[in-house]
Amino acid sequence: MRFATIRLDHSLVRQLGEPRRRDRRTVILCELDEPTLDAVAADLSQVLTPEHFTLRERVVAAPREALTETGRTPLLLPPRVWGRLTPEERKDPRIVPVRYVFDPAELESMGAELGARSAEEHAPMNGNNP
Repeated sequence: MRFATIRLDHSLVRQLGEPRRRDRRTVILCELDEPTLDAVAADLSQVLTPEHFTLRERVVAAPREALTETGRTPLLLPPRVWGRLTPEERKDPRIVPVRYVFDPAELESMGAELGARSAEEHAPMNGNNP
């Protein structure tokens, strides 16, 4: 069994639009239970610095409950909350999915150790492939 490290996708700050120097942007993190909310909030505190962002936390009983927030404040939804919304609900412009990604270097190293090859190496050469 091998484990790979995941980390918060730092493009989140770009999606939110980093506030100007003296402004702080409020965002709302919604999760289904308190322990998971605390864990995700701790991850977010690494990229959403307190001098630029105010993170409000909210436990919701069901994912669509997050959408009852009024106003235009961005709603940060971790994977298990976002994944339970319908495609129509996901179109809400306030929603910003919180994504976790694998470290590419770690995956590459693990792949080399296990003798794995990339999908491109497995693809047959034909008229459709460069």
